[in-house]
Amino acid sequence: MVQNRLVVHVGAPKCGSSSLQAALSKIGTFNASHGETFRYAAITDHGLAMDEELRPFHEWHVSGVSRSTDIDQLENLDRSQIAHLAGNLNTRLAQTSVILSCEGWMQQVDRFAELRLFSQIDTPVEIIAYVRPQPDYLNAHWWQWGAWTIATFEQWTYLTEPFLYTWTALLQKWARMDGVSTVQPRLLPADIIDDFFRRLSCEAPTHLSINRSLPAVALRFLQRHRDLRPHAHASDIDFVLERALKGRYASTPWVLPLWYVAQILDECRADNTALMDMLTDQDKARMQADPRWWTPTAYEDRVVQAPEPCAPVAEEIDAFAAELARALLEAERENAALRMRIGAQG
Repeated sequence: MVQNRLVVHVGAPKCGSSSLQAALSKIGTFNASHGETFRYAAITDHGLAMDEELRPFHEWHVSGVSRSTDIDQLENLDRSQIAHLAGNLNTRLAQTSVILSCEGWMQQVDRFAELRLFSQIDTPVEIIAYVRPQPDYLNAHWWQWGAWTIATFEQWTYLTEPFLYTWTALLQKWARMDGVSTVQPRLLPADIIDDFFRRLSCEAPTHLSINRSLPAVALRFLQRHRDLRPHAHASDIDFVLERALKGRYASTPWVLPLWYVAQILDECRADNTALMDMLTDQDKARMQADPRWWTPTAYEDRVVQAPEPCAPVAEEIDAFAAELARALLEAERENAALRMRIGAQG
């Protein structure tokens, strides 16, 4: 008999979480080769949602994904509401295994532990977290959040605390949480969706990666037009531009100076060494052989660009505008076709 379980994906941030959540939102319920059934669910402001209840959250949101709410919302729940949520999860877990996903929980482990949610779950609770070398994460972190705050780059480097990116220390706290049975970190692979589904012995769905870091031309454009990206969490425009550009542009600008990379890797050396003891044998070998985890020389070929806004380059902006015009035309054609279908049904 198959033992149902609660599988909780907790990040880490900028490690493919949105792409995974989009795939899980789209497929909903799926089966493993050994007979286990999984259902994707999300803890929302209104309680536990799954199946058709999830549809409005991803079909009517710009991001196109459903994910569990952040810790700020969960902390608004009192003990009886947490118990009610745990009861709903247990009811679902009596029927199938359940998957939850929220990358924000990874770094808020202390606050999440205070909820005591998992201690009330009747099945095994498995934590899975995808991680990447800290300098790569921090460069993505700047463009996802730091660049859209009032802090200068120098202030951001000073204020970004090591607890945010010492993966092992965070995962060990998850492992000690009441109710958690196992914690499995995974090195971020080229295809997180395929890796996640294979880990569950399931066939991965067809998919498209989303919420990848935007290319330089788009990020510089947003820096010059802050009304489109007014604060760190106003990320709807990121999803819109990513879909419009369809990955046709070069990678995100690298802004971390080599001295900062060296400082980060030095801070994380002991934590990264400990991480290898938590990995599968295959991931352990990959990590040991990947210099990005261990030495700043792995980043010597990165061309460091200014993190601050810079003047537009005419040729780049012209190509960028043309790509957005094509996307606008395509969207208008889709809207016209949709209006015709709605009119025919009416």
